Amino acid sequence: MLKARKSKKWISILVTLVFLFSLLPIGAAFAEEEVKVTYTTATVSEDVYQTLGYVKFDMEDWASISAVYITVELPSGVVFTKGTVNNVADFFPNNTASFLSGTEADDGFTAVVTPGNNDIVLAFNQGDGQVTVKESAADDIVVKVTAKALSVYGGTAWNVDEEYVLGRKGDAKVTVTAGTPETIKFGTQKSIAKITLTENQKGALKQDDIIELELPSDLFAWVQSDVNIKKGPYGLNASVVGIVDETLKLKITGTSNPFADKLEIEAKITVLPGAPEGEVEVAVSSPTNDDVEEKSVVVAIIGDSDVTITADEDTGSDLYLASEDVTLYDITLESSGTFSNGTDIIITLPEGIEFDADMDQSGAWSEPNGITNRGIFDDKQKLWLEVTGTLDDNDKIELKGIKVNVLPNAELGDVIVEFSGDVEGTVVAGEVISRVDVSATTVDVTVGLDREAGIITLVETGKKALSNNQNIWIKLPNGVEFNGTPKVEVDGKDIKASDKNTTDDDVFEFTLSNLTDTKINTIVISDISLDLDSRVNYGDITVKIGGNALNKMDLSGAYKDEADDELYKVAIAKVVSATARTATFVLGSSSYTVNGTSYAMDVAAYAKNGRTYLPVRYVAYALGVDAENIFYDEATKTVTLLKGTTAVQLTIGSNVLKINGISLTMDVAPEVESGRTMLPFRFIAQALGASVSYDDATKTVTMNLE
Repeated sequence: MLKARKSKKWISILVTLVFLFSLLPIGAAFAEEEVKVTYTTATVSEDVYQTLGYVKFDMEDWASISAVYITVELPSGVVFTKGTVNNVADFFPNNTASFLSGTEADDGFTAVVTPGNNDIVLAFNQGDGQVTVKESAADDIVVKVTAKALSVYGGTAWNVDEEYVLGRKGDAKVTVTAGTPETIKFGTQKSIAKITLTENQKGALKQDDIIELELPSDLFAWVQSDVNIKKGPYGLNASVVGIVDETLKLKITGTSNPFADKLEIEAKITVLPGAPEGEVEVAVSSPTNDDVEEKSVVVAIIGDSDVTITADEDTGSDLYLASEDVTLYDITLESSGTFSNGTDIIITLPEGIEFDADMDQSGAWSEPNGITNRGIFDDKQKLWLEVTGTLDDNDKIELKGIKVNVLPNAELGDVIVEFSGDVEGTVVAGEVISRVDVSATTVDVTVGLDREAGIITLVETGKKALSNNQNIWIKLPNGVEFNGTPKVEVDGKDIKASDKNTTDDDVFEFTLSNLTDTKINTIVISDISLDLDSRVNYGDITVKIGGNALNKMDLSGAYKDEADDELYKVAIAKVVSATARTATFVLGSSSYTVNGTSYAMDVAAYAKNGRTYLPVRYVAYALGVDAENIFYDEATKTVTLLKGTTAVQLTIGSNVLKINGISLTMDVAPEVESGRTMLPFRFIAQALGASVSYDDATKTVTMNLE
């Protein structure tokens, strides 16, 4: 009984549902999806073959739509360019469609479109779909579009009846621009900057339009064979019609579609002598198309461009003094314009540096593309290069691998290379360095035998600057010879005797050993004993230092004469007179010095009336007067000094000074202080042949006797 009552309840529910469905209108049992419509607006001009924007019908599920009837009505003043439409596929590229027979016209149509699974796109950009916009057309091209969609379930799924602005009139314009001006000189086939014509909309340049490019005067001429026109990516193209006087004429042979395009013109010109320096302008215009901008563009500059010269310090090789086949830094020339054919570049090296013989011919080194090597000249100090072809970069020249020879007389320090010709300037292209730093101590010596000289020290400037088994020689000046064999140490280790010799009395030579590649080595030459004869002049004894450890010029090559040259000179002693001496007295001090040795006095120097008084006896001692040659006559209060052939006399209280009997008047008289005869220092020092000076800061009197 329970089961029977439950079945009757379900039957009642079903009857109620059937009744409710019967109340719904036919076709409304399943709601249809709405369509989404979008569109675009294109810029058009008053001309044929204009492209309008598109209309897009978008649904998530086109399976419920069997067909869409679409009617298009163009506005007044706008027609399809080809006339009555014929090819429906030009309007519906994504779908199957057909014109509703009898609706085809030059200003509209009705088409039946089967969407399939694709959104419907109504296009006006190709073939029959392109339009002609007349002057009478409104600025906004308003297209009326009606679309009715049939449902697969029967009835109308949706309906669209709208007007869309698919086009808007805009002024066509062709702008003219030019690239970076080329820097040129007089001559033929001079490249100029690229000239570009750019449309702002499709079709701005029309079929058979004429473009004219005019040079400034008859001092310029186009080279027709070197005019190159680059076709645009959307079909814009032109060809050369000819040249009339200074005017190059081009003709448009292809128009842009479907987008605006550009035309690039590359050319070369001839510049005749007399053409003014400065900017070269080309006037661009079109006698057939007012939409082409009339404009003069600068395509070249006649005259010198600014060239920046730089060098890369991380390149090149070590430029040791007296070395061959070494390489300068890589040098780069960058122009504010361009380097044109015929550009001459003269490179001049400083004194003491010469171009290697390999630089004397083209192809012997890595000269850049487009550069011809005209050779070296002027005693190998100048190199002539010329631009004769296509460079890798028109505004840059890179000079790599320039080989030079550094002579012994080259100056240490920066190698300043000078550029002249069509490129002017200087650049530091290397640094001449020494293999060693040379120094020496000096001592005073007199003429005679076995005189000890100073110590010579050679310190490498870098690791491996010197090599074992190479020789160094030291040469003395005339009148000086070695007395015995000096001692040579490399980092404190003696060089063996067999590696040293003095076969010539004035030359000492030794062979290097004990050098270590992993550190800076120091060479010390000591125990230098000299014999000096009467030919030696007073002053420094300067030795010359050379040898193949320091001078790497090839003895058998072009520089054989320089291979024996010394590289360094250093003083190791100073020849002085046997009687030469320097004495100093300090105001208030009771001591004095002679050649650096201090001696005591029993009275101090003092100042009086602006004069410095010194004891006459001690001044005489300081200037080489022996004690037994100093006399004092108590009766006459007279002091007499004898030195060699000179006799000096002075009297207490008298301002008369006698030298070898000749009287001289002093402005003060000698006086007695603490039992010593005192006199301003200048009188007595000069009487004995000394030069004198006074340092007020230190209150020091200095006397020099040669």
